[in-house]
Amino acid sequence: MEPEFANNLRTFLSIANDIIHGAKVSDEIKTRLSSVGVSLIAKLHYQRKVLDMVRDFYGHGLWHMHKYLTSDSRNYYFWSAVAASLPEFEYNYDIYKEAGERHNQKVTEEGHEGHSVSIVPLDEFVNVLEFREKELLRLINVWNNPDGDTWRAFEKANYWEWPLEWGDLGWNCPIIRERLSLYEAEGDLMQTRNALNRYRLRLVGQAM
Repeated sequence: MEPEFANNLRTFLSIANDIIHGAKVSDEIKTRLSSVGVSLIAKLHYQRKVLDMVRDFYGHGLWHMHKYLTSDSRNYYFWSAVAASLPEFEYNYDIYKEAGERHNQKVTEEGHEGHSVSIVPLDEFVNVLEFREKELLRLINVWNNPDGDTWRAFEKANYWEWPLEWGDLGWNCPIIRERLSLYEAEGDLMQTRNALNRYRLRLVGQAM
């Protein structure tokens, strides 16, 4: 646990304990408590998502089938895995990167180098987000311009159309995995675009 986070946690628990036991606490301290609490919740949520992704990297077959691909397809395979998994780590590159690094360190310590994952660099991560945006727009367009039965066409379109240049990746799955609906697709598109804006700006900042 980082020192700053540990100190904030101790401060929060100390002030909360005073309030619970009826001690008089100034409005200024209460405001500080609220601010620290919000920060703690965000940090704890981040750490939980990192741990969730470490478990996913370690146990989900999706992250290990790359061993059977040629070197030409392997990089695009990881692009496809990231594209399909973005909602699981909330489109957050930092969660994905930290979890990947923790996983790779774990498999190295255990002597299973073949189970490590390739961590997509930030510029490629932006490319993956752009691909997901394109696929979501294709899916939404099918709903708005169906050829025949709207729902059947929408359901059929809800599978990735990997670019030909990515080669034969050997797998596929639904784009929207749960509660397929136009509302879910549009919500996913909004999240994808928010992430795109955030990480495009970060790339610009890194280039300056």
